[in-house]
Amino acid sequence: MAKEKKKTEVKEPTADGFRIHATRKQDVKSIISLLSPLQFLRFATVGDTLSLIHIESRDISKNPYLFSLTHLKPNEIEIYYSISPGMSPSKRRIIILKYFVNLISLLEESYEVDHVQLLQIIEASLTDLTSYVSSSYDELYAMYDSLKTKFEQARKKLASLESSNERLSLENMELKGKNDALFLRVKELEAYSDEVLMLKIQKWIDEHENEINVGEFSKVFKVNEQRVEEVLNKMIQSGVLKARE
Repeated sequence: MAKEKKKTEVKEPTADGFRIHATRKQDVKSIISLLSPLQFLRFATVGDTLSLIHIESRDISKNPYLFSLTHLKPNEIEIYYSISPGMSPSKRRIIILKYFVNLISLLEESYEVDHVQLLQIIEASLTDLTSYVSSSYDELYAMYDSLKTKFEQARKKLASLESSNERLSLENMELKGKNDALFLRVKELEAYSDEVLMLKIQKWIDEHENEINVGEFSKVFKVNEQRVEEVLNKMIQSGVLKARE
């Protein structure tokens, strides 16, 4: 059974707009002639209203996605525009205001605009944008502060681990040194063959009135006491020495 392909869900943009009082001084035909060099604009007329369509982007189905629609009426100018998901409405309004102000400047001979009202809209939009930027800055700073704290914690942990590692390395070197020393000592203790050790024991006994102190002998010749006793027993068993009665 063929699997159905999941359709990519495209979120619909939201819309907003504003209007200002403006008195038309030229007819629609003259305004179209004035704005026709702007190739990104499309024109539509309904009664005495001239609509300017500015399509900024389209969706996957080629439908207008990011756009603005300006209605030039006899006594006012209004503009509606889309806001894509994820975009700041304040930022989008500033972009539209820039476009709108440029458009008004081109229509200077065609419309008498209420500049006070336009400035109020611009001021309100800038206030919103300032709040948005401040909010974004606060969020970014909080994120930075959190990352900085985590970095400092990680740095301290790394320093602690490096210190511990250095200490363990020193301890390991010390243990290795002790181990090597013990290994050499064992080798020294095992250096004498049984025959050589028998001769040394025999000489010791001869020099010490037929007596041997195993502990003292072991210290002098650096031989394990147990081995000395084993060799002594071997000498007695072979008849080289006689056990005390």
